[in-house]
Amino acid sequence: MITIGEKIKELRKAKKISQEELSFELGVSRQTVHKWESDAMQPNTDNLKSICDFFKVSSTYFFSENESIASGEVAVAACKQKTIKYLVAKIIVLIIVSLALIGSISFTIGTGCIVFTNNLGKEYLSVLEVHRYTFYLFLILSLILVSLDALMIFFIIKR
Repeated sequence: MITIGEKIKELRKAKKISQEELSFELGVSRQTVHKWESDAMQPNTDNLKSICDFFKVSSTYFFSENESIASGEVAVAACKQKTIKYLVAKIIVLIIVSLALIGSISFTIGTGCIVFTNNLGKEYLSVLEVHRYTFYLFLILSLILVSLDALMIFFIIKR
């Protein structure tokens, strides 16, 4: 029979998180998670509820005597599927932010050329009424989007 600790460890490994990350999510110490997984200690009722909520499994997953390994594999597969969906969502957001960054940089360069050069864009100045604050606005937007892109890449690589 698979112990509660082994089941917690299996779910944690399937979600690809460390004991420290799990302990942070559950509000306990890393040593406590280690003791659960090594069966030196059992989680109390509140902690078990938090574990079930975090891994999206029912409490019967941990206590059923007749629980087959197949149902444990289903819980592990569900964790893997949620992790993949989360990764795909982050990649889609990264693509959208990157496209916005490209557009913002293009507008920044365009307004910079119109505002700050004497030769390029003189005939358009009367039509566009582009001022320096427009250039600075696009420059700030570009910097914000670069920061968002960097954060998204960091979080995608971290997971």
